[in-house]
Amino acid sequence: MIESIRGEAAPWAIPWPCVHEFIYVTTNPKVYKRPATAKEALAVIDVLVDGSDLHFRSESSGYLEKLKFIATSSGVKGDRP
Repeated sequence: MIESIRGEAAPWAIPWPCVHEFIYVTTNPKVYKRPATAKEALAVIDVLVDGSDLHFRSESSGYLEKLKFIATSSGVKGDRP
């Protein structure tokens, strides 16, 4: 479904909470035997952004770069406290 949306010329959007949840689930060792690192999870988001008219809803511009810094420098891994 996402690939068909990315292929469209029309703009599309993902709310930031969905990005946060994606990072939470894909880096969670309780969900996956080999969870992704924060860097790997964020690389998937980069693929969605590249070559498409993707917009993120609710946060200011530059938020993805801030999130990348926080997620990678903190060593975030899956589970919530």
